[in-house]
This record gives sequence, C-alpha cells and structure tokens, in this order.
Amino acid sequence: MEAAKVSKPDVSTVYAVDLSQRPVPQGDAAREKAALLQLARRMHDAPGEMLPRFVELAMELTGGISAGISLLEQTEPSPVFRWHHLKGILSPFNGATTPRDFSPCGITLERSATTLTIHPERVYDWIPPGLSLPEVLLVPLYIGRTEPLGTLWIVADRIGHFHCGHGATMQELAGFIGIALKMVRSEQELQQALEQQELLTREMSHGLKNLFTIVDGMIRISARSTDNKDDLVALLSGRLHALAAAHSLVRPSFSDVQGAASNLAELLSIVTEPHEPPATGGRRRLSLRGPSVLCGEQSVMARQFGWEGATIRMTR
Repeated sequence: MEAAKVSKPDVSTVYAVDLSQRPVPQGDAAREKAALLQLARRMHDAPGEMLPRFVELAMELTGGISAGISLLEQTEPSPVFRWHHLKGILSPFNGATTPRDFSPCGITLERSATTLTIHPERVYDWIPPGLSLPEVLLVPLYIGRTEPLGTLWIVADRIGHFHCGHGATMQELAGFIGIALKMVRSEQELQQALEQQELLTREMSHGLKNLFTIVDGMIRISARSTDNKDDLVALLSGRLHALAAAHSLVRPSFSDVQGAASNLAELLSIVTEPHEPPATGGRRRLSLRGPSVLCGEQSVMARQFGWEGATIRMTR
C-alpha cells in the first residue's frame, strides 16, 4: 500500500495573525519610556556594550522567554542572518546563522514592518528539533530609513502573548538599536582607517630607507665609473631619472583600471638605459629577450618571480 504523503505547512499560515487586532492591557508606559531613555543616554560612551542590555530590556518590557538580534551578512553563495546577544532559552545558539531567503527575519525585512509569527518551527526545518516557539515578534532594524541591518526578535511561551503595545515599544527600541549599531560600525571603520594609515606610514618609512640606500649605492658606483664632476652629474642624473621612470610604471593604482601594470621588458629597458653607451651606432652592451610578461608593484618590486621553469638572466 502506498504511504500517504504529508504536506508541509504553508509559510503564510505562520504569519496569519494581525497584531493590531490584539488589545493593549493597562501598563506602565512611563516606566518603559524611562528605561529606554536611560539606555539611550549611555549609548554615547559604549554603544557596543549597550546592545546586550537592549536585548535584555526587550525581554523585560514584553515578558518574553528569549530574545536576540539577527544581523544580515552578505555571504556567498547567499546572504544569511547571524544571531547576536541572545538571551533566554535560545542563548546556546548565539552565533548561529539562518537563511536570508527562508526565515522570519527575511520576511520581516521584505515587509519592512513589525511581524508576528506562530510556531515557525513547523515550517522552517533549520530550527533545531525539540524547540517550541509559540510566538515570535520581529522588528526590522535599519541604518537611517533605507539600509537594512537585520531584526530584533522576542519569543513568547504561549500564543496570544504579544499585543500591538509590545509592537510599538519594540519599534522604539529598534530605533535605538539601529543607532547603536551605526555607532559601532563607525568606530570599526575609523579603527580600520587608523590601522591602514599606520601601516602606510611604516611602509613609507621603510621605502625611504631603501631609497637612501639605493641612491648611496648609485653615487658610489657612478663615482668609480667617471673621471670628473660633470660626467658624474650626468651619469647619476640619468640613473635617478631611470629609477623614477621605473617607479612610475609599478606605482600602486587606486583606480579600477590596472594602469600601473607594465611589460617586464619595458621596465628593465628603462632601468638599464643609463648603463648603455651613447647612441653612436655601436653594439649595445645589454640585450633583452623573452616572452611578454605583465608586472606591477606587487609582482616586481615586492615579490620574487615565481612562475614555474622561468628564469631572468642578464648578459653582457
């Protein structure tokens, strides 16, 4: 006998409840406002440290049994949400990820509105077995009004727990969380910029030391090859100009076009040109032969040539 097929619940049934239809019981709105303002005043000094406290406050103000923040990450092959600052029964899953295109968080961002789900574990197979999530209230998080960050979510232990008052309070809280996340991101970007600036400063210092060593060597070599001051000036000037021209071919480029890349033969020709005798029709002392090889600052000046079986040989 053929086994009966069990149909998977439709995702739309998870979101069938209209939160606005649930009445708001008498509450202490003044206490909620005071708690939000107290946290907002402390955000300026340590916004990252306030995020766990915001999650705790979400649980306290709604009477939830768990809460957390899901932040959107643009990963390959598809975006995901990562859970942060989890409190309550779901805290062991801190750092876990959920699909962007198959999750309550994804639907919340698509709707751009507070969303209530009923037993999402009946639809989403990535929720660990054994977990019962009667209701999950989700609020979208944004930077400004357009850039989506993720969601703030709270879990209740029974159906019918959340009401529209909870939704309004969590929207206010989500606004503060969005500001805190923006401040944290700005701090991280500033720190990265400072680290890059420090690295660039160290590289420039190292490059200057190398340049002084090269110039010193050029002076000594040129002095041994000339008999008078005028010849020394002409020879040294030519070699310095060649060094500058070679550097212009391999300097870093900040544009999308690889304009700094050049042909290795062209680079070597410029570097060795000052070592050739004047153009009198005589035989060149240096010859360049080989395949065309593109090079840039990373492949020529900063790294060894590494293609298999290749050699660079300079003959007189």
